Amino acid sequence: MELCAIFFSSAFSLLLLFSANDVVVSAATSPLKFGINYGQIANNLPHPTQVSGLLQSLSVNRVKLYDADPAVLAAFAGTGVEFIVGNEDLHNLTDARKARAWVAQHVQPFLPATRITCVTVGNEVLSGKDTAAMQSLLPAMQSVHQALLDLGLAGKVNVSTAHSVNVLATSYPPSAGAFREDLAQYIQPLLNFHAEVGSPFLVNAYPFFAYKASPASVSLPYVLFEPNPGVRDPATNLTYDNMLYAQIDAVYAAMKAMGHADITVRISETGWPSKGDDDEVGATPQNAAAYNGNLMKRIAAGEGTPLKPGVPVDVFVFALFNEDMKPGQSSERNYGLFYPNGTPVYNIGFDAASFSPSPTTSTFSSSSRPTPFLPATRITCVTVGNEVLSGKDTAAMQSLLPAMQSVHQALLDLGLAGKVNVSTAHSVNVLATSYPPSAGAFREDLAQYIQPLLNFHAEVGSPFLVNAYPFFAYKASPASVSLPYVLFEPNPGVRDPATNLTYDNMLYAQIDAVYAAMKAMGHADITVRISETGWPSKGDDDEVGATPQNAAAYNGNLMKRIAAGEGTPLKPGVPVDVFVFALFNEDMKPGQSSERNYGLFYPNGTPVYNIGFDAASFSPSPTTSTFSSSSRPTVHC
Repeated sequence: MELCAIFFSSAFSLLLLFSANDVVVSAATSPLKFGINYGQIANNLPHPTQVSGLLQSLSVNRVKLYDADPAVLAAFAGTGVEFIVGNEDLHNLTDARKARAWVAQHVQPFLPATRITCVTVGNEVLSGKDTAAMQSLLPAMQSVHQALLDLGLAGKVNVSTAHSVNVLATSYPPSAGAFREDLAQYIQPLLNFHAEVGSPFLVNAYPFFAYKASPASVSLPYVLFEPNPGVRDPATNLTYDNMLYAQIDAVYAAMKAMGHADITVRISETGWPSKGDDDEVGATPQNAAAYNGNLMKRIAAGEGTPLKPGVPVDVFVFALFNEDMKPGQSSERNYGLFYPNGTPVYNIGFDAASFSPSPTTSTFSSSSRPTPFLPATRITCVTVGNEVLSGKDTAAMQSLLPAMQSVHQALLDLGLAGKVNVSTAHSVNVLATSYPPSAGAFREDLAQYIQPLLNFHAEVGSPFLVNAYPFFAYKASPASVSLPYVLFEPNPGVRDPATNLTYDNMLYAQIDAVYAAMKAMGHADITVRISETGWPSKGDDDEVGATPQNAAAYNGNLMKRIAAGEGTPLKPGVPVDVFVFALFNEDMKPGQSSERNYGLFYPNGTPVYNIGFDAASFSPSPTTSTFSSSSRPTVHC
């Protein structure tokens, strides 16, 4: 199951009402080992900022994600809540370089503002049928661990993976617990890894499944933590009054049989559905309230299992919300403690906390909405989509403006609209005509989208962003396009007969063509900004002009003009505003070779060619970079 889990803090003052037994208990004073899985397979869930407010109101202090959703991690920044993040991409994680890149992108940037403490690799891999995934599991975990070591995070963040309880061949009696023989080749080295790095063995265990499969032979009170005579283990003489604890101790016994009594077991998923199909016996709100309520009461008491009475049971309950898009039987969509609007599905002591799923209409106060990167990081613009109108997805085209309007409204609601604006980047191919510049015009088939977009830009004061690459024009027709003209090098220029303005480079002509196209649609009040431009230093044999010399000329000459505050012939008083593509060569970009060779720098920090940046070689690790703040260029990249 997908999960995001939550732990309650030691200062948890909310009284937990367990309606199944009409008993009220208060939280224990020691840290509670109780969590809630926050699954996200739904189309009606509240925004992460709202969830953050809800969980903080419940004094939650730990969260576990099945992925590494940046929106969730950002929403909890500065809250003190601990996080566990996950990644199921075993194939890529076995590559040490890719594992390091993932940790550097999805874990390191959020520390220390968001307290990430663990990375889970895969989910229930060994109970599946994918032998390639099984073989990749440990190498992937080792690669992530090494990445954490390299980035100086291993002492703060550990690595594990979650297993189904079905990795056990035997679970009764608990003392006879044993792993499946066919999995021993994978589990033994995994256990050695856990012992070496000090990470827990995670298990997804659902007594509900055992009861549903055989309600006539499995005692309902036994699986619901309700009064029952219990089951005695003849080998240890220990009595178990619930199935979950018996399963935990069976895992301990199975690990001991493989030579490991030094690893902690943690329940990464458990829960009970409040609703199911006709053949899903026991899936009722009453049983769900009894299971989760009784379990929470035991966790609050710091209870251990019969085999490990001094080790408090550590559990993540599944799930925070009902998830309407989960496949399978009805029960899969009804494990939540809360409906998506924040009201409890059944009563186990949580106060109702109804809220709108839309972050733009939330009833939360602005003080409860974190804006973790502002003002420390100067975010000035949000771009929605990229080159949407030059694609073929009409649904995306139709959604573009509404999406931009929603983001703008969110910025207004959060008090950020005066600091952060909204735009979208277009390919220069949205123009039907670009020569002469004064005849610039948008494609007729796009007018229905562009006209309201321009109205929006004018209303909110945001720029019209354009991705323009004169390289493409030269590559397509090197015999008819002047190389000096596209490289900003000396040339006689091209005169626009309608304006008598002369253009000595293609980029400025393209910018002015966009201005003319906007004016033709009634807008001379919007600024054009070049969101991407550049020249590749290398390409395939048919990519004429892709050389280090031409790349150095294009970017170097452009930077000199930008530094001089130059405007275009049509707008000489408006300095050209450009983002050069790209800072680094990117070895994983698809397409022709040129796509992977637009960088000004190699990944180790040395320049690909000389345009005035001093060499600044560094380790790819951000913790060992030798860049000084003064050596970092101020050009947009």
